[in-house]
Formats: sequence, structure tokens, C-alpha cells
Amino acid sequence: GFKECVDPFVMKAECSGETCWVPQSRTIPLLSAENTALIHLSANGLIIAVAEPALDAVRVFDQEDSRWVQRGSILEGPVGSNFGKKLAFDSLPGAIIGRRVGRVPVILAMGMHVLGKAGVRVVRWEPNDLDWRAVGDDLDICVDADKTCDLNDVDITRTENRLTL
Repeated sequence: GFKECVDPFVMKAECSGETCWVPQSRTIPLLSAENTALIHLSANGLIIAVAEPALDAVRVFDQEDSRWVQRGSILEGPVGSNFGKKLAFDSLPGAIIGRRVGRVPVILAMGMHVLGKAGVRVVRWEPNDLDWRAVGDDLDICVDADKTCDLNDVDITRTENRLTL
């Protein structure tokens, strides 16, 4: 960690001891300075999903050298839905598909909550895509249409050729 560092947020190591974390890339700015973000890191460490539920927005970035480049457009949910507060993300490690950098396939599942009803939106990105593609319609997870429900968590599991949400 930053055990012996003078300032862990500078773009160079300023350490007086043996151990120091050195930033490898520039900071990703939030859409609003007064906002809280939830960060999700990919399996290969080169992709970050930044969810800003107060703005109902999710952005995905790829690390290219020392900078983060946004992948596609901002993913937006219904106003006031806390879109992305619950988020799961699946990507193959770069070594498995023979890429160290670049646009590896990604699947995102983002939770939302509107007027007492909870749902999940699933999108995907394939290597040659220019923007995010929806995987079907938004999923309504409420069993009883007359009752309110909530979403506790979202998870994606990859087993052989099946992706379970």
C-alpha cells in the first residue's frame, strides 16, 4: 500500500521505503463533483465500469497506456431509478482471447428501481461493436405485479457456454 509514500496521488513514486503503490493511469473524472461512484474492475484489470446511481448513469473505460478511454456512450437508466447501483460485469481475461489491450467482449447487468418495482438491464459489447447493444428487453424481477419489490444484488456467472444472471 501507501505505507511509506509521501503523496500516493502524484503520477510518480515518492517513496522513502521499499513499498509504494504508483498510479499507472490518469484519474477518471465523475460526471458530477457532488456525486458518489461505484467502481467495478474487470478480470484482466484493463476495464473499469463507473456507476453513478444518483445520475442514473454507467460509463465503461478501457485502459490504453496511461489513460482511460470511454467505451461507447453513457448507459442511462430511467430518471430516479438509481441505475447501476447494483451492477455485475463479465469480461474474459485478455490472455484467454489473445489481447493485452483493446476492446475485449464485455457483458454488463445493471439494476434499477422505479416506483416500487425493480428491474435489470443487460447490455453487451463485442470486439467490432461501435456502441453497447441491449440483450433483450429490461427484466422485471417483481413476481407479483400488485406488490413492490427490491433488488438486493446482481451477479453474472459464466459456466461453459451459459451466462447466468
